[in-house]
Amino acid sequence: MNYLAHVYLSFGDEERMIGNLSADFIKGNQGIAELPIGIQKGIQLHRHIDTFTDSHEVVKESKRRLYTLYSKYASIIVDIYYDHLLAINWSNYSNESLEDFAQKTYQTLEKHYDKLPPKLQRRLPSMMEHNWLTGYQEMKGIATTFHFFAKRVKTTIDISKAHEQLEKDLKLYNDEFNRYFPKLIRFSQQTIIEIEESFIPRNGKKW
Repeated sequence: MNYLAHVYLSFGDEERMIGNLSADFIKGNQGIAELPIGIQKGIQLHRHIDTFTDSHEVVKESKRRLYTLYSKYASIIVDIYYDHLLAINWSNYSNESLEDFAQKTYQTLEKHYDKLPPKLQRRLPSMMEHNWLTGYQEMKGIATTFHFFAKRVKTTIDISKAHEQLEKDLKLYNDEFNRYFPKLIRFSQQTIIEIEESFIPRNGKKW
């Protein structure tokens, strides 16, 4: 769900970005062996990022605040919160405007359309039409994200209004994000180096 962060953490490499963005749409290692090596590396990076994020104490603070209301969905909700926080703090992390970054991302996705997982292919037109990546800057964009997410999951928990908790505790979440994200940047940069040095293409085995 945190598309903006995963694209950003690909650091401008097209195939890495495609893999990084595609990973959530791929179950296990299904079909990975047929993908270009650069995309495979991006998928591996995504999974390392998720592991780092799930175990990070600052992220756990954010999730604990939501667990009573949203149970197992707290992790996904925090992912979406953090994309909003990356968007509103964008100038602290990039010299490029968010709009320019978003348009380059859409162009790259179109260029590599045939390599995207089918579910992401179906989602791309809406992503571009509604400019999801810049939409994360506005609270109404986050509210829309939760509205559509609530429609896709089968649960009695009302996820559609999860943006209200972000508004309520915005300073807390923003402080937590800015304590965590620089560490994630450094982790991702180091992980990319390690993947380049030791990468083994998939042949059905797990990384």
